[in-house]
Amino acid sequence: MSKVTADSYQRLFEQNADGRAVLEELMRRFCAPQPFVPGADGERETCYRLGQRAVLDHIINQINLANGV
Repeated sequence: MSKVTADSYQRLFEQNADGRAVLEELMRRFCAPQPFVPGADGERETCYRLGQRAVLDHIINQINLANGV
């Protein structure tokens, strides 16, 4: 098994048309425009949304790292 690097993320999600489409779909689905839900009852939903977004933030950070950003 080969090692996954920042370049791996770049090739998969930026240089591959299917990968770009998948990343866009994931962002539409899991990156709420406003992750914070007001009120005491909103804390759990806020944490849930931020957890989903953390995965996508990692992917984007790896792509940016490969691009030297």
